[in-house]
Amino acid sequence: MATLQVRDLPQDLYEGLSLAAKSQHRSLAQQTAHIIQLYLQGAPEGVDGTGRRVPVWMDWVGEDPAVVAQRRERRRRAFAEADTLGPVNVPDGFPSAEELVRADRDAR
Repeated sequence: MATLQVRDLPQDLYEGLSLAAKSQHRSLAQQTAHIIQLYLQGAPEGVDGTGRRVPVWMDWVGEDPAVVAQRRERRRRAFAEADTLGPVNVPDGFPSAEELVRADRDAR
């Protein structure tokens, strides 16, 4: 797979890309590839369910507003349920996230 490196990207573009990626549950690389793919396909901007103009990389453009509302409600309920779970008690001596990631990378 090819690699793309972007230098001197304005901070506001980076922040916008990061926000878009988070809202679509994608990594920055995935969101960038998605936007480029849509651009190369000539996808126009659209209008969301509220009548606002939104860039086409926001996947819900042109989607049935009822479907979008259902998806948002499911997400809201999932986060509410997660909030009720409370903190996780990690046992003493349990490896840190950094140690787990490093061990996984070293195993490859």
